[in-house]
Amino acid sequence: PNSPVSVTSSETGATAYNGLHEPWMPMDLYDTGAISGDVWDAGDGCQLADYSGAAGMVTLVDTVDPFYEGIIDGWTVPCSFDSQIRRAANNGATALLSNLISPDDPFPFPFQAPTGIATGEDMVVVQVADADGLSEALRGAGATPSVTMTPNTPSVGYVRIFDESQLTDLDGDGSAE
Repeated sequence: PNSPVSVTSSETGATAYNGLHEPWMPMDLYDTGAISGDVWDAGDGCQLADYSGAAGMVTLVDTVDPFYEGIIDGWTVPCSFDSQIRRAANNGATALLSNLISPDDPFPFPFQAPTGIATGEDMVVVQVADADGLSEALRGAGATPSVTMTPNTPSVGYVRIFDESQLTDLDGDGSAE
């Protein structure tokens, strides 16, 4: 996993929200660098008409976590995350900001880029948690809000440093361990 993405907005000032970069998309935020833009609110993003003004904008959609369908009574998924991504890309969005409706923190899914995205329609996909309130602030804006999605320095794994000058022959075989 990569480090979280910092998401800031015109509506939340210096407050940075943690976002999750979807690493399976062809366009990678860690390669492109920070992306900024005005926000187009596509709501649930389940109808083509939801994206009528998305061209050139960061598109905000509500993505319902499919894991809880059939586990939490009444939990339904109105449309797939794949279809939201495809509609945003096909309508010229520069990025997709997925507002995850879930008891969980954002997590990478569906693990592969959706089919039906043409060359030149690639875009970055970042997911934030609905519980954090970013989408609510963006939707409550008096004018068109803007966001900036900034990748943090990737941190995967760890580094272990050995000082070979302090090794000793512990077992008497002639080799320092």
